[in-house]
Amino acid sequence: MSRYFLRFRHSDTGLTPTFNFFKKASDLTVVAPPSIAELGSGTYYFDYVPTFDIVFEVDGGVSIPTEEVRYISDTIGPKDMFLDEPTSQVKDDVWNDVVDRAPGTKGDMLEGLVTATSAASIANAVWNELISSHQTVGTMGLFLNDVFRVVKNKGIINKTTKKLDIYNDLGTVVVFSFDLKDDAGVASATKIFQKIPL
Repeated sequence: MSRYFLRFRHSDTGLTPTFNFFKKASDLTVVAPPSIAELGSGTYYFDYVPTFDIVFEVDGGVSIPTEEVRYISDTIGPKDMFLDEPTSQVKDDVWNDVVDRAPGTKGDMLEGLVTATSAASIANAVWNELISSHQTVGTMGLFLNDVFRVVKNKGIINKTTKKLDIYNDLGTVVVFSFDLKDDAGVASATKIFQKIPL
């Protein structure tokens, strides 16, 4: 809630100021105005919570002969609700806050992020990830997937081609092949000295 003061002449007491208009600034649609109360000594006020910018004009009444004093116009808006604080205080209010964690707020999101990025959660996210999830060419995930296939999957030495064929996880399709050679570098399926990836 913000309080707005209207200042007439010091002697303008007992008036009943009224709004000539109270409108949304963006499209000039009429907004229901608040009531105006007297503070004293020519000063009046009204309380309002603006959720958008509002333009208004107040008429102090015919007992005020001078237009410059009789009519008061201004603009109010949501920014009137903001409190000006030193940068250091704003920083402390944000980073030292331990209460405001309402669901859907940035505080809640940040807290969830901090929890999600603990060492244990990162380790779990990496090492408990499904092998089948890593199929993007050029990634470390696919590289480890390929190493795992070479170590784990079915491998058959083809006597005709003198190659070691490594199959996919289902054992139905060759995914890697290696040339097999003897110690003289000649292709061999029986005197294997080295395997060379194709």
